[in-house]
Formats: sequence, structure tokens, C-alpha cells
Amino acid sequence: MKTCWKRLFVSILGILLFGYPAFTGGAQAETVLVVGADQAIQTLEDAFEQLPEKGGDVRILVQGNLNGAAIVSLSIPDDKGITSLAIENNSPDTSITIDPVIEIFANGIPFILGENVSLPNAWIFGGRLAVNGTTRVVSATSLTILGSAAYVVGGGAANSGGRSIVTESTEVTIGGQSTIFWQVFGGGYALGQRSIAEIRISNVEVFGKTDYVLGGGLAKEGGRTIVRDRANTVVQPGGEVLISLFGGGNAVGEESVSETKDAHALVRGTAPWAFGGDFTFQGGRSITSGTAEITVAEQGSVRALYGGSFATDENSQSEVGRTVLNVSGSAGTVNPQGETSYGGISTVTNPDPSL
Repeated sequence: MKTCWKRLFVSILGILLFGYPAFTGGAQAETVLVVGADQAIQTLEDAFEQLPEKGGDVRILVQGNLNGAAIVSLSIPDDKGITSLAIENNSPDTSITIDPVIEIFANGIPFILGENVSLPNAWIFGGRLAVNGTTRVVSATSLTILGSAAYVVGGGAANSGGRSIVTESTEVTIGGQSTIFWQVFGGGYALGQRSIAEIRISNVEVFGKTDYVLGGGLAKEGGRTIVRDRANTVVQPGGEVLISLFGGGNAVGEESVSETKDAHALVRGTAPWAFGGDFTFQGGRSITSGTAEITVAEQGSVRALYGGSFATDENSQSEVGRTVLNVSGSAGTVNPQGETSYGGISTVTNPDPSL
């Protein structure tokens, strides 16, 4: 009994002195910070700067909207013993918007965006940022999005010749009440010549809504994104892809390359367009060297289903080694090949022979 009272006293003392509970003994450490216009901490940037040593599981509770120009880049520190970090709504029955944040780098630390929290300008990355020829590595990533954001990227970001690597898997979960305003990627983001974003395996589950979901990464302006083994994408029952699903990645612009060995997508929810392969435009190139397999489950529904990739614009090229299509649900049209427009080229070496 004395030990319990001692721990309670230490926790209360931690709240009074630092604004967060402190736990001793074998219990998992937890840090709670409150952010708001009438609080001692008024911005997310300040909250990240004030994270203590041995932070453990961190919860940042936001009171009300945080407004301002979209200029804030946040990075979860990996040298403070943080085991997870969540940004949550302190009044979960209402919705709040956080305008200033343009990007968050989780650096391999599990990250949660809570319900009814919207980051309308933000890119959320599971991995690290690598710039100017540097290499940044994490073993795995975990992103759980229960609120809303502009973009979600399971891997890291590389630009100006950097290399961002996830040696094992990325995990991205889009919750049932979530809306992603643009794109969800299982892989990483590579921007610019000699920039490489690389992962081994991606796992994406969509329970909510997103405009696009892609199992692979995003390569732009000469960058290269790589999925070494397999990209896995699942749209769960109730999940909605509002524009298009791709089992692979996205290459945008000349000399940009998206590489995926195998891509597997499963639709239990809905998607207007669904491709087993990749999305290329403005002269980009994509390669799915192994198999692009896409399944529409019994409860799933798509209007147009393609085994291959979608290449649009002149000089855009997509290559898929083999396609497999499994249809138990509803599919308006089914094509084991890919699709093209405006002079793009999409090829499949071994299209599904059953179709």
C-alpha cells in the first residue's frame, strides 16, 4: 500500500512540475503535454522542443484550432526514449484543425494522429528525411491515422541526392473516420536527381477515405523509389478510394523511376479505378518486375479493374512482368493489361491468361 501511495505522489508531483505524469518502477513511462492558445505551450513546435528525456509513450493534447501560415516541419526526436507519439484532440467530441504543420517525420517511431484532428496541409512520413547526399535508415515504421491529413507516406523522404531507407516494413493504417485529402503511399518519397527512397515491404490498410492509395512510393523530378520485396494494400469493408488504387507506386517527371518487385492489392471496400501496377505521368517510368496481383473480394466493388499500370502523357512508360486478377465481387470492366492516355506506354509481359 505504501508503494502505491508513493507512486501516486510521484505522478502528481510530475503533473504539477512538468505538466505530465511521471511513472516509476516497472511501469511504462508516459508523457502528456497540453497545447492551446491559453496554455503554457501554445504550438506543436514548442511541444516537440519541450519533450523530456525518457519520454516513453507521448500524448500531445491539443485544445482548439491552431492557426497560422503552413511553415512548420516537425521531427520526432529519436534520442529521448520516445516509444510512440500521438497528437490527440483534448475535446474529442469536436473537430480541430492544425493549419501550420506542413510535414511530420516519425523517424521510425510509431505515430498516431487522433480522431477529429485535421492537418490539412501536412505530409506525414513514417521514416527519416535524407538530404544532400546523406543516408538515413530506420528498421520499420508505423503510422496510424485516425484523423485527417493531406498526404501519408509509410517510408521516409529523400531529396537533393539523399537516400532514405526502411530496412524492413512500413505499416500504414487509415482509420474508419479518417479522410486523406490526396494520397496514401506505402513506400517512400524521392525528389530530385540521385535521390532514393527505399523500403523492403509495405503494408497499407484503408478503413476510411482517401483520394488515392498506392502500395509503393512516389518518385518526382528524377528521384527513384524502391520496394525491394512486396507492396501490400488492403481496402477494408467500408473503406473508400475516391479516385484510384494502385498496387505499385507513382513516377512523375522525366528520369523519375518507381520500382516494385511484387504488388498485391485487395479490395473489400470500393474504388472507381483499381490497378495492379503503377501510375506514371509527365515522362516518368515504373517497373513491377514480378507479379501485380489484384483481388476484388465478394463484398468489394470497382468500376474498372486493370491488372497492369496506368501510363499517361508522352514518354511515360510502365512495365509489369505478370498480372493476376481475382474477381469475386463487383467489377464493371476487367482488363489484364494496363491503360494509357496521351501517348503513354503500358506493357505487361505475361497478362493473366484466364481473362
